Amino acid sequence: MEQNTSKIQCTDSDAEVSRKEKTQTSLKIQRIGVNFYLFLAALYFFLAATYLTNVLINLTIGDNIGLYFEFINASIDRIIVYTLSFITMCYIPAKFSRKLLPSLLLITSVVGGYFAFLQIVDALIILASFIISIWLLTNHEPFPGMSGRKTVSTVFIYLVLILIVIEVLSLLCWFIFPFFFKPSEGGSCRFIVDLETKIFLFTGSLAPLFTVLFLFSWVTKLLSTRAPLKKFFIFLTQPGRLSNDVCLTKPYFSLLLICSVVFSFLVALYPYLPGLNMNMRPIGVDIPLYEDWLLKLENKDVFGVFTRAFFEHPDRPLSLLVMYFVKYVSGFSALSVAQFCPLILAPAVVLAVYFFMREANHSGWVPSLAAFLSLSSFHITVGMYAGFLSNWMAIIESYLFMGFFFGSLRKRSRLRLVVALLTSISLLFTHAGTWGMTMGILLVYLFLTLLMRKTGNYSLEIRLLVLILLVNVLVGGLRNYALGWPVGEIETLKVAQNTVSVNSSGSFWNDALYTFFHTMYGFFVNPLALLLAFLGGCIIVLDDKPVNRYLTSWLIASSIFFVLTLGWGIKSRILFNVPLPIFETFGLIYVNNTIQKFFGARRGSIVKVLATLFILLVSLNYAFRCAFAMSQVTYDLFP
Repeated sequence: MEQNTSKIQCTDSDAEVSRKEKTQTSLKIQRIGVNFYLFLAALYFFLAATYLTNVLINLTIGDNIGLYFEFINASIDRIIVYTLSFITMCYIPAKFSRKLLPSLLLITSVVGGYFAFLQIVDALIILASFIISIWLLTNHEPFPGMSGRKTVSTVFIYLVLILIVIEVLSLLCWFIFPFFFKPSEGGSCRFIVDLETKIFLFTGSLAPLFTVLFLFSWVTKLLSTRAPLKKFFIFLTQPGRLSNDVCLTKPYFSLLLICSVVFSFLVALYPYLPGLNMNMRPIGVDIPLYEDWLLKLENKDVFGVFTRAFFEHPDRPLSLLVMYFVKYVSGFSALSVAQFCPLILAPAVVLAVYFFMREANHSGWVPSLAAFLSLSSFHITVGMYAGFLSNWMAIIESYLFMGFFFGSLRKRSRLRLVVALLTSISLLFTHAGTWGMTMGILLVYLFLTLLMRKTGNYSLEIRLLVLILLVNVLVGGLRNYALGWPVGEIETLKVAQNTVSVNSSGSFWNDALYTFFHTMYGFFVNPLALLLAFLGGCIIVLDDKPVNRYLTSWLIASSIFFVLTLGWGIKSRILFNVPLPIFETFGLIYVNNTIQKFFGARRGSIVKVLATLFILLVSLNYAFRCAFAMSQVTYDLFP
C-alpha cells in the first residue's frame, strides 16, 4: 500500500515538473514570437517612413525628381511595406476578438489600398497604420505579461538597432573606399553610404532654423522667469538635472577619449589617401595663402623672420611662426607644412575640448563625450575645407584659455591664472579676429556676472575677468603702438563696422540660407548636431554656474552678430568659432536623461546606451563623409 502511494506521488511530481517545463517552453516560444513581431513592427516603421517620404515628395514637389529612398525598386519596396503593414495589422483581430468587424475592415482597407495604386491612398493607409500601431503598442498590456511602456521601449530598441546597423555598415564603407573606390561604379557600399547620407540630410533644410533656435536659446532664461511659463521650464530642465552617466566604467572613458584622438587624426588624413586623392591635391581654400606666407619668411635670419611675421601679418604672426618653426625643424616644404597642419590641429582640438570640460568641473564620461563630438565639429570639417589654420589654432587656444581660467577660479590657483593670461594674450598674435571675438564674449560674461552679484558672491570671478580684460587691452594697445596704428583699433571692430547694419534684417534669412547651402561645401548642414546644441543651450542658460554663464555669453554675442551682419562671411566665422561640441554634449545628456525618466532604470539604461552609440556613429559618419567629399573637390586656387 505504501509502495503504491509513493509511486502515485512520484507520478504526480513528474507530471508537475513536466507541466512546468511545458509552460516554460510555451512562454519562451511566446516571448520569441512577441519579440519577432515587435522587430517586424520596428522594421515596418522604418521602411514605411521612407516610403511615405517618397510619396509626400511626389505629391508636393512632383515625381520629376525621382525617389528619395529606394531599396530595391519602387514596386518591390511598395510590396514589402504593404506586406509588413498586413502582418502588423493581423495581430489586432487576435487581440480584440470581440471587435472582429472593425478589425476585418481595417485589414480589408490595407489590402484594398495595395490594389488601388494611388499615392494618396498609400499615404493615408500608412498614416492610419502608424496611428493604429502606436495605439496598440501603447495599450496597458498589448501582449500577455508585457506592459505598454516595455513594448514601446522594445520597438524603439529594435528601431535604433536598425539605424545603428546602417551607420556601422556606412562607416565600414568609408574605410573600404580608399582601397576599392571607383567614382563611376555603384555597388553595395555606394548604396549604403547614400542611404545613410539621405537619412542624415532628411532634415537638412531645417539646419538654418535649428541654428537660429540654438543661438537664441538664451531667450529661454528670460522666458523662464515669467509666471505662466515657469512650471513649463522647470519640467523642461528636470531631466537635465539627473545623473549624466551612461552605465560606463572609468576605463571606457579613457577608451572613448583615445578613440576620439585616433579618429580625428584619421579624418584629417583621409582626404590624402592615395586611393581617393591620387594626385595628392592639397585640401583647403586658404592653403595657397599660407604656402606663400611661409615662402616669404625663407632666407631670413631669426630676427628677420620675427619682424616680417609681426609687421607684414600682424593679425597672425604667432601662428605663422609656429608653422615656420615646424618647416625649419622638419625640412618639409612650405606647402607640405600647410596642408598637413590639420593632422596636428584635429587631435589638438579634441584634447583641448576634453581639457576644457575637465577644468570646468565636469567628471565621468562627459569630457570624453564632448571630445568625441568635437571630432565631427565645424572646427575640424570646415577648418579642413577652408584652410582656416590660424583661426583653428586660436580656437584651440581659446579652449585652453578658458579651461585654465575656470580651473584657477575653482581651485584658487595662481599658476592656472598666469597660464590663462598668457594663453589669452597668445590669442591676439595667433588670430586677432578670434581674440577680438573672445574679448567681446568676456565682456558679455562680465556683464552677466555683475547682474548676478545680488544673488551670490562673485567678487573673485569679477576681479579675474577684469584683470584679464585689462591686461589684454593693454597688450593690444602696445601692439598697435608698435605697428603705428591707433591704440584703440581692433580688427574685429573694423570688420563689424563694415558688415553690421540694422537694415540687414531684411536679407538675414537669405544670407543664412546661402551660408548653409552655398558655402563651405555645405558642411554647415549638420541638423542633428544643431538640434542637440539647441537642447543643450536651453539647459545651460538656466544654470548659473560660471562656465554656463560663459557659454550663455557665447550665445548672446553670437546671436546678435549673426542677425545684424550682412552677407555670409561673419556668419560662417561665428558658426566655425562657436563651441558647438560643448552644447551638443549637454543636449545629448538631456536626451539620455529624458529617456531614462520615460523608460525607467533597466530599460532606460539600454536605450540610453543605444541612443548615444547611434548619435556618435552619425557624427563619425558625418566627419568621414566631409573628408571624402574634400578628397573629390578640385580647388580653383590650386594650379
